[in-house]
Amino acid sequence: MHACFESREALYLVNHGIDEAAQGVQRLKKSPKLSMETYHKSMAGLERRRSIINLQFILECANWKPSRNNGFVRIVATPVRPCMVAA
Repeated sequence: MHACFESREALYLVNHGIDEAAQGVQRLKKSPKLSMETYHKSMAGLERRRSIINLQFILECANWKPSRNNGFVRIVATPVRPCMVAA
């Protein structure tokens, strides 16, 4: 089986850990010693790390699809053109 599908549990655990860390930072928000700037930087840093990890996982999995023998075969990814939004 491809590593991307074996890594789902690890990805879940990473996201769960980030959720727990974010809850801890939210509890620290009640402390008078924690500035709002520090709180916002901490939360933004956690979410940035989460998005990088999730994006890496998704990109790794994007080039694989199931085959008939329940394995996975590599496919050629079609480049995605950026969407132009009218202003």
